[in-house]
Amino acid sequence: MKTDKLLVENLMADLENGKDYLKDYEANQNRNSKILLLSLTFFRTFPSKIEDFTTYLHDAIPYLYLHSPQFISVSNKAALELLYDHGVLPTLDYLQIRVKTTDSTVDNDYWDQMLATRRHEIEQLLLIVFHDIIESAWTEEARTKLRRPAKATTHTAAPILEYAPMMTIVSQIHLGIKLHLHNPLTPDTDEMPVYQHVSVEYFIGDKGLDPATIVFGNARDVKHQYFMLNFIEANVGKWVYIRARYVNSKGEVSLYWTVILASPIV
Repeated sequence: MKTDKLLVENLMADLENGKDYLKDYEANQNRNSKILLLSLTFFRTFPSKIEDFTTYLHDAIPYLYLHSPQFISVSNKAALELLYDHGVLPTLDYLQIRVKTTDSTVDNDYWDQMLATRRHEIEQLLLIVFHDIIESAWTEEARTKLRRPAKATTHTAAPILEYAPMMTIVSQIHLGIKLHLHNPLTPDTDEMPVYQHVSVEYFIGDKGLDPATIVFGNARDVKHQYFMLNFIEANVGKWVYIRARYVNSKGEVSLYWTVILASPIV
């Protein structure tokens, strides 16, 4: 079974060291009326409400455990256990944090933030797990339990989205910037819009350039919520300007770009 071993190994190492992801994540606070009027009609694996999401995990994760390694590899199962129900101190798992959010004697805002963080980590890992399940292994029971219906055999038009993804810089290392790309219409999940991926473009130059004069290029197709933009030593000391927009499965591009992000390259 194919799996992203490096991602899982890094995730487990970070969890054991007490690291929490996505602390800088925040929902879009500036949705315009056009976006609010758009209806999200596509089926979603992960329920939006935290109560429904918790119920989903209560049913789906034991089912995955029961059918390991057919549906989930040993390494992915170990990573999921750390996140969901077998956390290793000082890192609390989802179930432990969920209890904290209902405790009136503690800071609920802090634990709500922690729960949102752990939720995103679980979603990220589950998407990898579902991607790795071979098509012939899926049964009607599995699709019901995991909320992964079979793909429709009838053609559905891929829309050209009339809004841009949210794009933030999650972290920066030597010769690398890690981006987080998120659908502003679904603040509670990291899934890409159906039939869409993101095109990221960037330009490297001096600090303080006028965005109107920048000729963007170097397009990168991104199909997951995280993307590492890599540079070379000759770029160090310069600035990178980054923008992104949605592209549908037919290659048709949205007219709406993200706000341009600018950052020094280290």
